[in-house]
Amino acid sequence: MNFKKIGLALAVSAAAASANAAWESGSLNTPNTNGELVLTVWNKSNFTSFTQDLGVYTDEALGLTVGSSFSLDSDGLAFVGGAAAASDLMWNVGGSNNNQADLFSTLDPKDYSFYLTQTATPTGTHAFATMGTFFNSMAVYENQLNTNGSFSATSNAADPTVLLSGQQDYAGADSRWGTTAAGLSGNFGVVDSATDANSSLYAFAFQPNANFTGGDTLQSAAQWSLDLSSGQLNYGSVAAVPVPAAVWMFASGLVGLAGIARRKKA
Repeated sequence: MNFKKIGLALAVSAAAASANAAWESGSLNTPNTNGELVLTVWNKSNFTSFTQDLGVYTDEALGLTVGSSFSLDSDGLAFVGGAAAASDLMWNVGGSNNNQADLFSTLDPKDYSFYLTQTATPTGTHAFATMGTFFNSMAVYENQLNTNGSFSATSNAADPTVLLSGQQDYAGADSRWGTTAAGLSGNFGVVDSATDANSSLYAFAFQPNANFTGGDTLQSAAQWSLDLSSGQLNYGSVAAVPVPAAVWMFASGLVGLAGIARRKKA
């Protein structure tokens, strides 16, 4: 990504580090690119956020080793208030792979896919045509980082962290990113992509099916969680299949009916 506000600082550090010194978003802005996952953390009280490049390509996300962890950028964490602000922090993980050049040659569904954390299970299938809405959402957010972001002083030049602030500009605004991933729409089921800093998130890959006639939703093997005290993002325990709230309500109703039946019998 070509960060406009920090181009000089990034270019200087890039020269010493790597030619690939930017987040590869894989959005509509960067077609023919396998994008990298990003962690975004925001403080909903003081309207600050940081977005950290995790250095993991989107097509590798489902195969990520359970137990993997990533150190949080220290400047980014301090920017949003650190562990002391845990009750005000929200976060999510996402990435896209709009690798059209590979897709046309290999017809591998992973080459046109995205990965997003969720608070519950989205629909198992979706319309292939609606996948473009996520790539558009990622492009909107990429433009926001380019236009209004600043470069974290402690982030790795090859895997940068971008800081945002202001009620209209920070990542927590749903029009920018937030819990709806910049207004993600379409029949993907649940869109709630974020949770508070003390809770974990499921994750799913959305991609075309083998025949490219529709789309599949594939659950990631483990849950993501934040450990602010140690400054780590963890891909930890094996994820159970989340149960929709309606099922719990139905189950509690059955329990109530059973109690009534026992009282009548007595």
